[in-house]
Amino acid sequence: IDIMNEKLINKIYVYLKTHTKNLDKLKLDTIFAQSGYTQFEKTLREEMDDFINSKIHEKQVVYIKKLSKRFKDKVLFMKGILVAADLYGDINKRRSGDIDILVNECDVQEIGRYLLDEEFECDVVYEEWLNAIKVNHLVFNKTVFGKWDVMIEVHGKVFNPPYKYPEFTDLVWKRAKYQNILDATLLLMDPYDRIIHYVLHYY
Repeated sequence: IDIMNEKLINKIYVYLKTHTKNLDKLKLDTIFAQSGYTQFEKTLREEMDDFINSKIHEKQVVYIKKLSKRFKDKVLFMKGILVAADLYGDINKRRSGDIDILVNECDVQEIGRYLLDEEFECDVVYEEWLNAIKVNHLVFNKTVFGKWDVMIEVHGKVFNPPYKYPEFTDLVWKRAKYQNILDATLLLMDPYDRIIHYVLHYY
């Protein structure tokens, strides 16, 4: 799979370089380097960034497993390193700065209090959680290695802001499936819904 991905990336790279007018080659190189793909030897800075990201990913996996074990059917995982694990079999193939989870509003306070017990800090005071999640998502941060954060975003709806495609969230919960990823059984979107989510999210 990795070899096929590398070949595909290289094909896209060559096509963009030869068929796109006024393309900034430096920007293209930078985009591919930031994505973890590059035709050139990585700089010391890039190697250092990869190391930092791998360490953050390790901590993310810890909390993904903890959440899935404690809240088996109450937490649905979205995007992040799970995309890389799902598509490439390697969490470091896609950089991710946070863990996105979907929860029902009735479970927000229980899950949020658990994260506070795990020494996370929330960007919204407890009394406002239920109001805040109706118009946005809650962000929980925990500093690791003395400097870098593990961030968990708690969503009440699939999209942000929550008023976009609210009916899709109900369908996602109905079609959700358990899948073994990262040596854990996680509740994830149906593959069909994941495609819709990725396209609309990045759009």
